[in-house]
Amino acid sequence: MQRVIDYNIKDNYRDSKNKAKIDNPELYKYLKDLGYKEYKKRIKVLNEQCIEEVLNNPFGIKFPMGIGELLIKKRKNKFVEKALKVSKTDALNIKSKYWYLINESTDWKLTKDSKSNFRVLYTNDHSDGYKFYWIWNKAKDRLKHSELYYLAIERKWNRTLAKRIFEGKQNYLVFYPRKYKIIQ
Repeated sequence: MQRVIDYNIKDNYRDSKNKAKIDNPELYKYLKDLGYKEYKKRIKVLNEQCIEEVLNNPFGIKFPMGIGELLIKKRKNKFVEKALKVSKTDALNIKSKYWYLINESTDWKLTKDSKSNFRVLYTNDHSDGYKFYWIWNKAKDRLKHSELYYLAIERKWNRTLAKRIFEGKQNYLVFYPRKYKIIQ
């Protein structure tokens, strides 16, 4: 079993300071004078500015140095009955062995209240059936071992995105593999 190692701001500060001690004495002095708390505060402000830019710009932001781009995608979920030759009725039936095949969010409260064997799915009528996702698009990145890195968005930003979607103020990209398209 592989061990997961999280690399956080404290590790970044320590490693940057140690590397600067060898390579760049001026940067080392600056980081040492800055201190960890101020460094963390500045990184947090920078991250918040990046997230705000993604929320306001339907094309997201492109990171420098070939790290990829951060954007919000929207897509309509499609049922996989064509690929797996399973009917939608079988997949919606909780007692069926195929019930997990629908990649839709289930409203479990309504499903339990309905007292039937079929799941009640969220329809996302407020967004014309679209689901929204934060995505770090690493398709053209030049970062070594980029599959080892992941994106974790704070709950605060997910709620901000949901609020903007409910208000209907923002359009985001419909994400197709290798294509971007704005649908209004």
